[in-house]
Amino acid sequence: MDDPTPGELLHRTNDAARRTTRLVRAYWLPQLLFGSLSLVGAVVALLLTPTHVGLVWLVGAPLAILATAFWSRGRSEIVGVAPDPRPYVIAGVGIFTGATILGFLGRGSALSFVGPLLVVAVGYLAFSRLARSRLLAAMAVALAVGALALSVSWSLQLYSLVTGLLGSGAIGLGAWNWFETARSAHNEA
Repeated sequence: MDDPTPGELLHRTNDAARRTTRLVRAYWLPQLLFGSLSLVGAVVALLLTPTHVGLVWLVGAPLAILATAFWSRGRSEIVGVAPDPRPYVIAGVGIFTGATILGFLGRGSALSFVGPLLVVAVGYLAFSRLARSRLLAAMAVALAVGALALSVSWSLQLYSLVTGLLGSGAIGLGAWNWFETARSAHNEA
């Protein structure tokens, strides 16, 4: 059997790097979880009080973070490769902490809703950088625009619209990423 040429070795190495990158960049579960949480928050904002919206996020966000951590760990064991978790943990803790603080400081005013949305938009930018995803960056920009629109014309109905669109977009993005991850895995098999 002939030894591979340097060009063939480079091609194989580049293929392996592309496959590994695709495996590491799977982010569908957090998108589905937080997208669902956003949709629940949007409905709660319309039907109940701002306090109930805060409770949805105070209970739901830590549960979604925990589920994502367990999923990421299990996935890294199955796949055999994982990104450094520290930047993701720092970003997640920063988002939760910043959104919670602004939510409490606003005491039911527009700041209680606009502030956390802006914090989440910055978090999406951080995650888009970590995942090298233009779609996540587009979500961040769309969320920031929605939050700024909300700050100009504040109402619970507009908040529900913005978070409903965010949730729907996150679920769509998560479903697309899941499909792409599954397709890549199928093509590799």
